[in-house]
Amino acid sequence: MSKKIVIPVVAAVVITLIAGMVVNSSALAQAQSPLRRLLRLRPALGQVTAIGKAEFTVETKDGTVKAFKVDDITRYRSKEESELTFADLKTGQWVAVVTGRLPGASNLARLVVTLPEGLDPTQFEGARGKVISVNQGAGQFTLENLEGQKTVVTTNSETIYRGEVTSLADLEVGMLAGVVSKEMDGTGLVARIVRAGDPIGIHFGEITRIDASAATFTLKTQRSAQELTISVDESTRFRSKASEISGLKDLTTGMFAIVVSKTPAGEEQTDVSLKAAMVAAGDKSDLPKADLWVGGRVISTDQSAFTVENREGKQFTFQAGGYTRFRSREIRSLAEMKPGMLVLVGAIELGSGSYQAQVVLVLPRR
Repeated sequence: MSKKIVIPVVAAVVITLIAGMVVNSSALAQAQSPLRRLLRLRPALGQVTAIGKAEFTVETKDGTVKAFKVDDITRYRSKEESELTFADLKTGQWVAVVTGRLPGASNLARLVVTLPEGLDPTQFEGARGKVISVNQGAGQFTLENLEGQKTVVTTNSETIYRGEVTSLADLEVGMLAGVVSKEMDGTGLVARIVRAGDPIGIHFGEITRIDASAATFTLKTQRSAQELTISVDESTRFRSKASEISGLKDLTTGMFAIVVSKTPAGEEQTDVSLKAAMVAAGDKSDLPKADLWVGGRVISTDQSAFTVENREGKQFTFQAGGYTRFRSREIRSLAEMKPGMLVLVGAIELGSGSYQAQVVLVLPRR
């Protein structure tokens, strides 16, 4: 069985639970209030141990003590999303604290959510990996992580599905999945939330050959000089600086391209033959300049930043502003971005694990 999740990882799941996990998944999918979006962030989670004049202290399960300052714009909420005040905080409470995203604001509380009495977030366990088997009859599936460890996941009628699946019937071998489970009386660990989707890859390089009859082109990668055969079809999306590229017919050798490949579960792709979900192409100078390219699923947004989780489960938080270009038919600004979207982000590294999004491309779903 998987190891216990550390408190910061389980925090977002606990918040989802207290925000209405007992209702059905379709109702949750429609709930897109600003508070719900904020609660999808990964807050600091712990028990209040001390309260001062304009600050309070929490202690996490591993004994780490964190002090947070508050100011006039700090918001306080309960699980029912009712407004609270600083005076409502009590020692011994479990709280989730969302802090400022800007440098120097890591201990300034922007949102404090009090968890229900009796809810112990340390009861949850988590696992992530590749789905290697699905047993519909038993209501189970098996995950294998990067270290080769296997975890059998049990589901029931209360399990909520996110990402590209809405039920166990949608889950397929080959998908990547993350699971949060809770100990249930008489049945052991049962999945409360399952998020799953098809694996994606990102490739950058020069187009060296085009085969219109086969609907493919060859991409020589910038980093390793590997030659990849990229296939396209009617579902492939094309992006360019002036929207002059709409299909394979508009590509020419010598162009540079960013290719996002997606492998639907059950389909085989080799290391050198890939199916393109999206192609962004043009002269090298036309493509966005970035220190880092991250492809993955949006898990949270706020007014000035958003967080993306990649296929390995690593999370990246990107600052976004007037300098960020949104290249998509679906969205034109950060305000329109929603958790669950599949995106490719080109960013500049600011240091200390902070990134500034230069361009955001929304990728097609299955």
